[in-house]
Amino acid sequence: ALLILCEATVLNQAAKLSDLDLATCQLVFTLFAILAFALDSFAYAAEALVGEAIGKRNSTDLRIVIRRTNSLAAGIALLIAAILWLGDTVIIRLFTTQAALTAHAQTHWLWACLLAPASFMAFQLDGIFVGATRGQDMRNAMIFSTGGLGVALLLLAPWGLDGLLAAFVGYLGLRGASLWWHIDQVYAQASRTTKQR
Repeated sequence: ALLILCEATVLNQAAKLSDLDLATCQLVFTLFAILAFALDSFAYAAEALVGEAIGKRNSTDLRIVIRRTNSLAAGIALLIAAILWLGDTVIIRLFTTQAALTAHAQTHWLWACLLAPASFMAFQLDGIFVGATRGQDMRNAMIFSTGGLGVALLLLAPWGLDGLLAAFVGYLGLRGASLWWHIDQVYAQASRTTKQR
C-alpha cells in the first residue's frame, strides 16, 4: 500500500508540472515495473535459499547465499543501467512515437538509468527478509523510507521533474539501506537457531 502511495504521490506532483512531465514520469514508472521482473528474479532465489539455510541451521550457507545473490543482482543492475544509457533513443521509442515526449524523456533519462542500481538492494532484501520471515523489519523499513520520500519531495520540489525523479530514486535507495540496517537480525536468527540445536 505504501509503495503504491509513493508512486501515486510522485505522479500527482508530476501532473501539476505539465503534460509532458506527467507522461515522462509515467514512462519511467512503466520502465521500473518492467525492470522489477528482472531484479526480482534474484530476490525469489534469495527468498527460497535464505529460508532453506535458516531451516537447516546453517549460518555459513546463509552468508554465502546473501553474498552471492546480492552480487549477481548488483551485476545485473549495472548491466541494465548500461543498456538503458546506451540505448536511450531506441528504448524510449518502444514506449512512444511522440517526438516531443521522446525529446523530453531523453532530457531526464539519467533517472531511468539509475532505477536498477538504486533499487536492486531493496528487491534483494525483500527476498532475504521474506525468506527469514522478518515481516516486521520490512514494514518498519517501508514506513521509514516513505517518510524519507515525503521529505525529499518537499526539498526537491523546486527542481521540477528532475527533483521528483531524484526523490523517487533516493527513496528506492533508502528502502534498501533501511533494510540492510537490520541485516544482522537475519544473521542472528540463524545463529540463535544454531544455539538451540
